[in-house]
Amino acid sequence: DVFRGGDQQVGVGFEMPLLLRRERGELSLARLRLSDAELGLERERLRIRNTIGQRDNELATLNGQVELGQSMVSNYRRLLAGENSRFALGESSLFL
Repeated sequence: DVFRGGDQQVGVGFEMPLLLRRERGELSLARLRLSDAELGLERERLRIRNTIGQRDNELATLNGQVELGQSMVSNYRRLLAGENSRFALGESSLFL
């Protein structure tokens, strides 16, 4: 940016840092932010997978409880029918 009237000489100055420390630091920071975002996404995926697994286990447990309850009702009905038969014959142990 130098201009001399007599010699008619023009100069241009150019500067560039040799080590680019600031740019490398910004690049490292951007990479860390990207890594943090990826880890956050993976954490959310894992949380969702765990929640789905937990709900599947709860559903299986509830189905087992329903089957057990149905079996108990069936068995109590059979017991009641047996006691009614014994009561009709006069041999019931229901009132002992």
